[in-house]
Amino acid sequence: MSGKITASLLSITLFFWGWGCWSRASSVDEDLDAVLLDTLRKFSYVSDEKQYGGDRKVSFAKEVKEGKSFKGDCDDFAYTIRDLLLEKGHTVQTVIVRTSKISGSILHMVVKVDNKYMIDNRYPFVRLWEDGVKGSQYKVLSLGELIKEIVDQTVEETRRELYQR
Repeated sequence: MSGKITASLLSITLFFWGWGCWSRASSVDEDLDAVLLDTLRKFSYVSDEKQYGGDRKVSFAKEVKEGKSFKGDCDDFAYTIRDLLLEKGHTVQTVIVRTSKISGSILHMVVKVDNKYMIDNRYPFVRLWEDGVKGSQYKVLSLGELIKEIVDQTVEETRRELYQR
């Protein structure tokens, strides 16, 4: 019984936290909101493994501008947003973060815009950078941490391949 109560309290807390963030961040920049929402409407999440059989990084900016839908993962979404916003004159940077343990502690890509906003395919609104990092409990990875992650992942994939033979 206490597990159900804890889950309910967590759900209620997250709902009100999300609602509070929405009311603060939904209008930080109308142009960015428009690009994000248009792109989200056309985006369907599918992993690179499922779609391509391995990691692939693609921008679908051309498809979005043509009104077409696209499938991809977080980095495809981030590269698409990056390219759309670069055309509009924004300063844009893709950033690798680690999600919180409750979200699986996975690598995820978000977009930092004009050095103060975050666009993330997991949220239907633009947030201030600090609110996005803290609110999502993201850990921004340094270059050294990212290289270690890539090396560790490559070693693990190689081990799996060798054991399958």
